[in-house]
Amino acid sequence: MELTRQIWELMSPADQARYQDRFGQSTPGNADLASDPHPPPKRGGPEKKEQSSFANWVLLQNSKRSSLEQIPFVWHATNSRSKATPGTPDFWVGINGHSLWFEFKRDYSCQLSEEQEKFRLACHCQRQEHFVVYSAEEAIKRVQEADARGW
Repeated sequence: MELTRQIWELMSPADQARYQDRFGQSTPGNADLASDPHPPPKRGGPEKKEQSSFANWVLLQNSKRSSLEQIPFVWHATNSRSKATPGTPDFWVGINGHSLWFEFKRDYSCQLSEEQEKFRLACHCQRQEHFVVYSAEEAIKRVQEADARGW
C-alpha cells in the first residue's frame, strides 16, 4: 500500500514521526517538514470560512481604532467570481508600512494556479510580502508580526 499525501495528513504527529524515516526528510508529495514554516492545516475548516474569520478579525481591529489608524484591506470574496487581475490573492492588507498579500488554501494539497504563481513571483521580485496561508490564525499572526516590525 502506498502512503499518499492524504493519508500522511490524517496521521497523528507521533505516527508521522515514526514513518518519516521511510521518506527521509520528506513527506509524500516532496514537502519538507523540517523547513515548512506553516502550522498543520486545520481539518474541516473550509477556505471560505477561514477567509471570513480573517475579514471579521480585521473589522474588529478597525472597530477599536480611530479612522486614521484603521487597517486598509481588500477581500476578493469567494461568493462570486472576482473581477480582479487573474492570480490576485484573496486578501491585501496594509499595516504599519507593510503591504501583505494573502492567498488562502484549504490544505497543503491545494496548489497555486499558474496565474497565482505568476502573481506570487512578481510580488517576490518587487519585494512585496506574499503568503499562502491555511487558516485565519496564520494570517492574523502575519499581520501582527508586520505591525510589530514597523517601517
